[in-house]
Amino acid sequence: MVLHPDGAHLLADLLLEEIAKYSPKSVGGLELGAVPLVTAIAMKSTMSGKSGVGIKSFIVRKNPKKHGLEKKIEGEVEPPIVVVDDVITSGNSVLDAVTAVIEEGFNVAHAVCVIDRKEDGITNVLKERRIKYSSLFTHLDFKSFIEERLRKNQQNQKVQSN
Repeated sequence: MVLHPDGAHLLADLLLEEIAKYSPKSVGGLELGAVPLVTAIAMKSTMSGKSGVGIKSFIVRKNPKKHGLEKKIEGEVEPPIVVVDDVITSGNSVLDAVTAVIEEGFNVAHAVCVIDRKEDGITNVLKERRIKYSSLFTHLDFKSFIEERLRKNQQNQKVQSN
């Protein structure tokens, strides 16, 4: 959804509203899931009427570059910092981003994701490590929609196989 122009605008608005609670000066996250979110948030934050001053952004690489400055974090990191991600299942991606920021000498005010899957049987490392996070939605918010789509797909497959 975030790679669609309308989706990017909508999610940026929703995420900006949520992260505003933590007054961030920068927002970032782990590649690849956070890249379009961070970009949309940074762009949208300059449109808020504050004379073009927006939230700075950064991306955490899964592995540092093997050439040049060999940086793990690209962009501008300035506290207060919020880490974002598209989906949290175990929380490992957010934890990797938070850990990288801490290793650079900063603290993370909060983490925000679009969807928290809240999967039964999967340990959430963010809860275990007491990392504060919130989500715009949970997987349950879409349960009826997903079930209806699955039902329609099954019906379509039966029709196509006949």
